Amino acid sequence: MIRSLFVTFFALATLSSCLPAPTANVRALRFVPGPAGSEIDPQTLLTRQIVPRDKLMTIPQAMKAAPIGSLMIVCWKGLESFWGPCSHITRKYSDTTLTDLVLLGEVAREYPLSHMYPRYAVIVLDTGIKAEMLPKLRARAELLRGKPYDLSGLPGTYYCSTYQNELEEAMGLPAPIPFNKAWNIYMPAETLFSPGVKVLFVGINPKAAYGNPGQSETETLDLDALEGAGTDTSPKGAL
Repeated sequence: MIRSLFVTFFALATLSSCLPAPTANVRALRFVPGPAGSEIDPQTLLTRQIVPRDKLMTIPQAMKAAPIGSLMIVCWKGLESFWGPCSHITRKYSDTTLTDLVLLGEVAREYPLSHMYPRYAVIVLDTGIKAEMLPKLRARAELLRGKPYDLSGLPGTYYCSTYQNELEEAMGLPAPIPFNKAWNIYMPAETLFSPGVKVLFVGINPKAAYGNPGQSETETLDLDALEGAGTDTSPKGAL
């Protein structure tokens, strides 16, 4: 048994060394607060990992503050995925729900906001959605309800990125999640590099870990403690 586990681990380590780099070559995250009042630069967010104090909050706070229709990039602390820490993207569908296609074996449907509370970070985006576009979003989401998660890339199949791109296009907006040729998929984190995309808020859960139930909706962040832990502003995990 031990020999088998060792061989499996060695094989995965060897495979990972041959894979393309994750988004922005970032392999770990630790967001820290910076001076309040400035805008968040989407293109340097993953490498600098500094968020204005007035835009850094808990995950429940960020998801509650997100306008309905907002795309949200969802992240772990490290390389839980070969694609990098920020390997998922979801969308706020109502005051209490997301519309999402989460993983293999699941189907396109609504989830409670709390489904993402155990993660390390949620990055709330503004892709240009207006309130008058939401009926088209809901109509397409209803049409796609029940579609299975499928990474094959075949026509009429969807995973989180292609699902959210289709919803965006249904509202008359360009698809915000770009295709990565090296990985042969649409990469959630690379939405940060798409033209016109803005970051509204970043929610974090410093205690995030597998099996952790996540933050409560009454929990707050100790920004001073986080700031003290973040004296090194070099790119975290960028090799």
